[in-house]
Amino acid sequence: SSKKEWGGGGQQQQGSPAEPSGQSTEAAKPKDIDACGLIPREELQEALGKKLPGSEGMSEGAGSSTCRYQGEGASGFSAVVTLIGQGGKQALTTSKAAVSEPQPVENLGEEAFFSQGGQTMGAVKGDKYLEITYGGELENAQEKLHPVIQKALGKL
Repeated sequence: SSKKEWGGGGQQQQGSPAEPSGQSTEAAKPKDIDACGLIPREELQEALGKKLPGSEGMSEGAGSSTCRYQGEGASGFSAVVTLIGQGGKQALTTSKAAVSEPQPVENLGEEAFFSQGGQTMGAVKGDKYLEITYGGELENAQEKLHPVIQKALGKL
């Protein structure tokens, strides 16, 4: 009888591998790992000079949050805000490797980069990583994204 319970417990654990890490990040998630709350639509629209009336899609993983803001029309401007709650330096390294010609950005978090071709700016603060990617035309993208990310990092 006890063997059967042991096997059942093992299967339960196998079915939810995120449970142990989920417990430690669960308490921090509502306040710390909320991309939409960290960079609200109105703030991003104002900083970028773009209307983003489209739906706000949000997804959360274990210790991460992604928020998508969509512009008007199928080919409109879009922006995606991603916040990763742990492993920030690794996330930055991975993201930099995935974009074309990442350039270091000064005075932004502990380490930051911008890629014009990859349409991405990312920054690390502590163990957290914050990134904004965009689709569509954005003049002076680095100058516009820098203060948005800087303000958001200040909230972390």
